[in-house]
Amino acid sequence: MATNALAERPPERELGAIVLIAAPFVGAGGWHADGFELPHDLGARLPPGGDHQLDDDLSKVARVIEGVSREVGDA
Repeated sequence: MATNALAERPPERELGAIVLIAAPFVGAGGWHADGFELPHDLGARLPPGGDHQLDDDLSKVARVIEGVSREVGDA
């Protein structure tokens, strides 16, 4: 749901990261939600980043979170 909101109404402030772990897949072959449908071009509307394959390695996610935490702490 958060990704849909960000795609529909991008925030005024640039986000340091969008970290979604085990986010549900809504759509054909995934979860059903009445009245909710993701845009077909959702990926193109969101900032570039890694894909959904983490290969059992969350170190990249941890580095992003640590970096964002430092930036917020410095603000």
